[in-house]
Amino acid sequence: MMSHVKGWAVMAAMLFTAVSQAQDPWPAIPGIDEGAASVHSQATFVPTLGLAALSYGLARWVDGSDRAHRMQARMGVYGLQDHLVFNQAVGVEQQVSPWFALSWEFMFQEWRADLATGNTHGVGVGLNPWAKWTAFPKRKLSPFAEAGTGAFYGFSRFPEAGTRFTFHLNTNLGLEWDLESGDCVRLTYGHLHQSNNGLGERNPGIVGNGLTATWSRRFASERL
Repeated sequence: MMSHVKGWAVMAAMLFTAVSQAQDPWPAIPGIDEGAASVHSQATFVPTLGLAALSYGLARWVDGSDRAHRMQARMGVYGLQDHLVFNQAVGVEQQVSPWFALSWEFMFQEWRADLATGNTHGVGVGLNPWAKWTAFPKRKLSPFAEAGTGAFYGFSRFPEAGTRFTFHLNTNLGLEWDLESGDCVRLTYGHLHQSNNGLGERNPGIVGNGLTATWSRRFASERL
């Protein structure tokens, strides 16, 4: 257990040493930054939801692999325009098959900014569902893509000209490293979009890119 704690501490330290002053958004992955491959609007959310539903059906009723249940903790940092965003999340994951998984995470998010108005920091909470597609899942190191779209409530407006309620939309590419203990470590880099989708009087939105690290533990499995 101590080795797991130390490993998570090292991973967290590596994650946050990458943080610098909030200036320009961090570099984007081509095609994902507000592109057709990223979840950032209704036009991209609906196809992603359809793909997730189709993947679940295939994984659940066609693929005869074991189904695993996991618990996980995620830490992330994002560089947005004039902002740094930090989030920490815990959740549960159902690995429907080795190549497809669904998860729910409860998130606590903080942000700080360099703004002339003095509105320089804030916090909020959110609930995010995720869909994850893994390539070459039988290997020790596997690439994957994931998409998440959830609800977020800030205790102050985020961004400053926006609203307290927003949707939290993520699109990530990552690598998963399977450990012999049944645990796994995941590192991702990807896109964050937060806006209220036009539900409020104002909807400036905010976008950027960032890095996340996840520790996932397998606690149960069953044959489909």
